[in-house]
Amino acid sequence: MKSALFNRSEVLQLWSSVGIATVVISFVLCTYYNVLMCWALYYFFNSFRATFPWQSCNNTWNAVGNCSIGFPGNTTHLHSASQQYFDHRLLEITNGIEEAGGLRWELFGLLILAWVIVYLCIFKGVKSTGKVVYFTATFPYFMLFVLLINNVQLPGAKNGMLYFLKPKWSKLLDVQVWVNAAAQVFNSIGIGFGTMISMASYNKFNNNILRLEMQSPVPL
Repeated sequence: MKSALFNRSEVLQLWSSVGIATVVISFVLCTYYNVLMCWALYYFFNSFRATFPWQSCNNTWNAVGNCSIGFPGNTTHLHSASQQYFDHRLLEITNGIEEAGGLRWELFGLLILAWVIVYLCIFKGVKSTGKVVYFTATFPYFMLFVLLINNVQLPGAKNGMLYFLKPKWSKLLDVQVWVNAAAQVFNSIGIGFGTMISMASYNKFNNNILRLEMQSPVPL
């Protein structure tokens, strides 16, 4: 007679699908984020020019008559130079879904480069990943500090800082705000990706898991 509880083999088969699901989710998310990384690399390499190409309206990709560097008045039909650079130079978007457009070989090459970078970060497992984390966990804070020093010297910096730091307490009563915050936290922590579980498997057997669970979301 079969027990009401799952036997050992059935439990293992049941949870094996969870592992497959985490791999699929991680691959889908990596595919999405590598496209964003490809765009970032495109801007990175083009930023070494003497003048930034997204700061002017006299380029071949700019639309005639509705490109503007500044917005002094009514700007309903104007697009910024940076927006037109993103739409018409980086993406080369077409006029509609019925126009497929061509393959962007520059972006294709940068996408391959993005995947190569990901491979170099993880090809040795936790050994290479652990070393990469030292850079990825500290460099963004350094860059944010550099941007802060630069931005506080710009005109209107005081108003921008006050707008950013002044809380809107009424938003705490908005349910959608809490839903968006929870979704962002879950996405940042990586629940369902399997990354945290895989990295945690290298901890000591008697490690304080509850303490780590409380510490992990704090930087987020």
